[in-house]
Amino acid sequence: MSAGYGTAALGRSISKRERVRLVETAYDAGIRWFDTAPLYGAGAAEDALGVALRRKDDVTVVTKVGIVPPRLLGIALGRPAAGGRFAYADVRRQLEGSLRRLGRDSVDAVLLHEVDASAAPAALDALDLLREAGTLRLTGIGTGALQTKAILASRVPDVVQLAAGSVVETHGAKLVLHSVLAGKTEPPVELLRAAASVYPEAVVLFGSRNADHIREAAAALN
Repeated sequence: MSAGYGTAALGRSISKRERVRLVETAYDAGIRWFDTAPLYGAGAAEDALGVALRRKDDVTVVTKVGIVPPRLLGIALGRPAAGGRFAYADVRRQLEGSLRRLGRDSVDAVLLHEVDASAAPAALDALDLLREAGTLRLTGIGTGALQTKAILASRVPDVVQLAAGSVVETHGAKLVLHSVLAGKTEPPVELLRAAASVYPEAVVLFGSRNADHIREAAAALN
């Protein structure tokens, strides 16, 4: 089992210095899998990873494509994020933006963010083309359980990210679990350990803005 630090909470309501400090805390605690997306803080989380993980070559950085926040589209704030953007040109532009914010020439994995089964085949083809170009290493999906099952019935990517509690056969894809703590009242460390014991080969994601909690979770999972 291994722990991954999810950056969904690293939005613009906290300072960039604090976002960077939290990522550095996770790295210093032994975390090597970092999950992010343009949606998280409208690029702020990716930017923090870019600063904190600069010159780190022992990490796995995973980002996503498909949902674009208004800030990154150059439109008025308050508008909803634009989802379903999985055409090749859209995917390429999104990944180029992520790479700029991350300060990297390539990322370890790109997941299709909330993709549905009808859009997934062409979107995975788009990721394959970008992999051939050298901008990513692994392809994946991060969507709901029903859509995931439908996608996997015809094609298996390298990585499948699912909410904890989803019962899906991943057919050999690397499993990443998120939302392990969502809506739960048990002690967080025990919940993380329980998830890791059920899925010993999975990466168990957690997110926190509390440095002590990050250290505790890393110690429990690594």
